[in-house]
Amino acid sequence: MSNKTLFSLVDNDRLQRIEKSLETILKHLAEAPRANDTMNAKQAAAFIKVSMPTLYEKTSKNKIPYLKNGGGLIFSKSELEVWLRAGRPDLMDKAIENLISKNH
Repeated sequence: MSNKTLFSLVDNDRLQRIEKSLETILKHLAEAPRANDTMNAKQAAAFIKVSMPTLYEKTSKNKIPYLKNGGGLIFSKSELEVWLRAGRPDLMDKAIENLISKNH
C-alpha cells in the first residue's frame, strides 16, 4: 500500500468522523427545546465566557447560533448549550477547511 493510499484512507476516516459529528450537532439543534430562554448579547457572552468583540465576530461569521431582532441579536440559552456540548462547531469548520485544503 502506498503512502498516498494510506493518507487517503486516513483522510476519509477523518472526514467520516467530522460528518458524523456534524449530523449529531444538527440533530441536537433540531431537538433543542424552544422554551423562553432568550438572552441578549451581553448575557450570551457571559454565558459562553467570551468577550463581546469575540461574540460579535462569531455571529458575523455565523459560527454561533443566534437570531436577529430588529437591530439587536437574540441568543437561545438551550441552543448555546447544545453548541458548547457539540464541541463548538466553529472548530469543526476549521478542521473541515484544513482537510479540504490538504486534498487540493
